[in-house]
Amino acid sequence: MAAVLGLVILAGCTVKPEPLDDNERTLRATTDFSRLFVDQEPVRRPISVFDAVARALKYNLDERLKVMEKALADKRLDASQFDLLPQLTATAGYSRRSNERASSSKSLLTGTQSLEVSTSEDLELKRGGLTFSWNILDFGLSYVRAKQNADEALIAEERRRKVVQNIVLDVRDAYWRAVSAERLLTPLRSQISQIEVALAKSRTAEAQRLMPPRLALTFQRDLLEQLRELNVIRRRLVLAKVSLAALINLRPGENFDVVIPDDRDIVPPDVMIPVEHMEMVALIDRPELREEDYRKRISQWDVRQAMLSLIPGIEFRAGGDYESNSFLANNTWISWGATITQNLFNYISAPSRIRFAESAATVADARRLALSMAIVAQVQISYRRYRVAREEEKLARRIFDVDDRLTSVVKNQSDSEA
Repeated sequence: MAAVLGLVILAGCTVKPEPLDDNERTLRATTDFSRLFVDQEPVRRPISVFDAVARALKYNLDERLKVMEKALADKRLDASQFDLLPQLTATAGYSRRSNERASSSKSLLTGTQSLEVSTSEDLELKRGGLTFSWNILDFGLSYVRAKQNADEALIAEERRRKVVQNIVLDVRDAYWRAVSAERLLTPLRSQISQIEVALAKSRTAEAQRLMPPRLALTFQRDLLEQLRELNVIRRRLVLAKVSLAALINLRPGENFDVVIPDDRDIVPPDVMIPVEHMEMVALIDRPELREEDYRKRISQWDVRQAMLSLIPGIEFRAGGDYESNSFLANNTWISWGATITQNLFNYISAPSRIRFAESAATVADARRLALSMAIVAQVQISYRRYRVAREEEKLARRIFDVDDRLTSVVKNQSDSEA
């Protein structure tokens, strides 16, 4: 019977995988979609680059996630600080026996019973107590963990800073691509239409043998190459506003306009800061390096924690107790004492754990140096790319001025001939 009962209990405790059904997944998807755009200010005017950055920092879900992770790290730090407090334990209990807890004594010399069967305890007992205890080793370990949690909170803040930087960069890039789309899509579509018309005329001329076949096919191939390039540009421009909408957390398909700045207001700034100074600023302020600083500090605390395990645990305790046993002469009393405990195997394992923690700190230092080298290279590459882009921009302006003047000359000549 016991075996059968055990099998029945074991079968009842067996846990089987229970996949979500379609209704549960549909409900989850509907709920999540309704929460994506809740409590957002609607777009009432064309969005400038500053509006786009502000909306992204306020509503972007990646930024919200990092803010919540930072808040969670702060709460973990607050909770860990309570571990530094001593323990104050309150106990209460009730017990009852079905018979008397009676006993007698036997003489060790004669082997005969020396006392009659007697009891010194009631059938029903009530107990209570309040005990204060403080372990010095636990306090030291809790202090180390609290310091590490403080550094984890700072790491969460650096990660949030990195997300903010990336969001600002992505928003600015998407915004200017959206501006280009607003400016170029209409003339681009017109040009594509003109190429399609020219292709149709070329095919007609080829069919009617008004042009040599080789010349017609070469002309059509050139037009198709231009059409392919224009379609690539159009695809990028069409996706520009979609990317911007996703970054500022607008509902997919929501129509919005961007502010088209005047050409005279678009003046790329010239970098006057020496590149060496920019390298130093990057090494000081980059969130990735600041995170590694805190990681190294956490590793150093791991070394201290391994060393603390060699210290015996000294615990002081004091408390008051109560018991309802009517046979006791004193139903309430105060007790105090101290205890020293130590796991002797810690002396064997501690050197290995200390060496591991020291190696982790060394690896963290090497990782920070490697990251520093990568960041210095990034600064150098970015600086040179910016200088090249400035020269290309100046050349593009000169070409545009010449093309604009040439267009005016052709138009004036055409008007005079007409």
